[in-house]
Amino acid sequence: MLRSSSLALALFAWPTLAAADVLPDAERPHDWEPRDPPRPAPPPEKELPALALWLAALTAAALVAGTRARLQERPR
Repeated sequence: MLRSSSLALALFAWPTLAAADVLPDAERPHDWEPRDPPRPAPPPEKELPALALWLAALTAAALVAGTRARLQERPR
């Protein structure tokens, strides 16, 4: 029920909001300013390939395993 009433309200208010930028000069409030033009979307973040992530995980695991083995070999 809430979703349908929100949708109805949005559909009812959308033309009014869209028309706010195209009012004739005589009907505009004295402090009216046009909306900023849309900004271009930021470039997508570059992701590492899955293979690079797997190699990094395997390298980290090998380093941890090698360090633990060397620590256990030392005489106490």
